[in-house]
Amino acid sequence: MSDYSKARGVHSVVTMSERADPLQPKNRGRLIAKLARLNHQKLLLERLNRVWVEQQASTQARLRRLQAQIDAIHGVIGIARLPTAVPRRTAPPSSERPRRRP
Repeated sequence: MSDYSKARGVHSVVTMSERADPLQPKNRGRLIAKLARLNHQKLLLERLNRVWVEQQASTQARLRRLQAQIDAIHGVIGIARLPTAVPRRTAPPSSERPRRRP
């Protein structure tokens, strides 16, 4: 079956240049517009990443200052440092679990 027998209208007819190189851009303007959108998106993501890294460094510095204050207070009042990890909750015994309705 040839390409021309599958055509359903004037816009679906395959031209000789399309048949010769199907990967050739159909519309250069569309490709340029897409390239511009992709470059813009790349710049936005790079800026977002830069801001995120700066905020991460700022947050880590604030955490260090806060920990120094906590350690200083613990030293003054003589209380041992509390664990920083939150203990995991264990599952309640089977008698305390809610039952499913039949």
